[in-house]
Amino acid sequence: YTIPIIAIVLSAFISWLWKKSSNQNSFVCNIPWAKGGVPLLGHALAYTRDPPSFICKQEKTLGPIFRINLAGRIMIVIGSSPEAMRHVATLPSSVMSSEKAIAELGFEYTLGKTNVFKGTAWHKRILKDEIMSVSKFESTFLPNARAEISRSLHKEIKRYESQSHERTVFIPDLFTFVRRCILRAMMNQLVGLSIDDNDEEEILLDEIMKFQDCVEDATAKAAVMSKLLARPLVLRPVEKKRQKLEVLIAAYIEAVWNKNPKREMMGPWLQTFYDEKISSQEAATLVIGLMFAAHKNPAIGAAQSFCYLHSEGSKSDLNQAQLEARKFLQHSDCSIATLLQAKTLRCYILETLRVTSHTLGGVRKACEDVVVRNGSGEYMIPKGSTVVISHIAPHRNFDIWKGSKCAEDFDPHRIEWNKSSPTTTIGNPVDNYKMTAFSHGINKCPGEKLALSLIQIVFALLIDKKVAIVGTVPDVSFERATLAQRSNKVP
Repeated sequence: YTIPIIAIVLSAFISWLWKKSSNQNSFVCNIPWAKGGVPLLGHALAYTRDPPSFICKQEKTLGPIFRINLAGRIMIVIGSSPEAMRHVATLPSSVMSSEKAIAELGFEYTLGKTNVFKGTAWHKRILKDEIMSVSKFESTFLPNARAEISRSLHKEIKRYESQSHERTVFIPDLFTFVRRCILRAMMNQLVGLSIDDNDEEEILLDEIMKFQDCVEDATAKAAVMSKLLARPLVLRPVEKKRQKLEVLIAAYIEAVWNKNPKREMMGPWLQTFYDEKISSQEAATLVIGLMFAAHKNPAIGAAQSFCYLHSEGSKSDLNQAQLEARKFLQHSDCSIATLLQAKTLRCYILETLRVTSHTLGGVRKACEDVVVRNGSGEYMIPKGSTVVISHIAPHRNFDIWKGSKCAEDFDPHRIEWNKSSPTTTIGNPVDNYKMTAFSHGINKCPGEKLALSLIQIVFALLIDKKVAIVGTVPDVSFERATLAQRSNKVP
């Protein structure tokens, strides 16, 4: 994206005036500033050109804790220090608040206050009770997810069959294709809206995806603008789009409820909303937040894994991946054991998530003065500071990720993914402060196992359906506030 330089300058100037007129905190911050800042703009231009390289370069010079200025937005970055990451990530929300930080970044407008301050608790509870419980995840969710995603992918493939040759299917935009597959499947399975393939329901999927793209774009722009400019120019327009989308989704929810179906015929989210007498409007808001969390990053993860298999995979890896995908999809049992048996698929997925993790991931607002330790040093974080934990920085640190290849290179054969010791969990197999893709501490992603399962199911289906990538895979892009995507469409 390109932000007009005048907007950045004006934004930075307004932020400077506001900070100059406000009372300064007496708690002295001894955290060094990133190098290379320019007047008013700070590090905004250097950061947006290549976010991971900027963060990693600063870390090599300054150490793993430093400050950046994104055109007036000051952030304290926690990089490749497991000790400092653990300290910040495990502090209670009364000390380090993720909700307040997310709200400040503009999500209280784009996704709404309900999602920022209530949504996570809602989704965690429903996940725990209705999806991830021992009695339901393997026996119900995984088999249904494989069947639902397979149906969804088949519906999407039908749209391109007339343009394809033999069994090979050519897709004009792989990432959009995968997003629609997972979005349709999750709206059906998790929410229970029974999205089919008629024109009205196709429009609903399109509108949700368009809105999510607007949220990503607004988040990136607002991050380097003052609040006074970001609100009217960037955030409020997205808020209005969300409100229109809520009306559309609420109508679908009311249609399901008015039919008075049996409780078990609804998805777990609609069941819970119905039982607890949540209004259709609030339910629609929560569904928007759920789909933003439960479908976008898993879709990117699956599409990226497929891209890396074709751009980096050896012939033997490609052949093995095809065998594993076919075996997994033909197996009558869709369980954690069958997922783990597909070792090549799993290694490619884990390595993909490692190299495409968020540049600035976990975000916190310091609600009081905090002292963070890194080795023998102590760093003072004043009350009111915004603290961000970089997920990509430790993943590019050679002292943390050792092997035959450079830490920032893609290598699915890393020893961490190929340990001989047996495992019975589909979750991240290494320490959360080494592999940080699903965050850590009190705000660790509650849907980690669900996401990894969805990614592997879609990855296997793409391989088995012989979806083909035409030409060279575009470069990886860290422009968006998601897992890294690609700089152009992947046909």
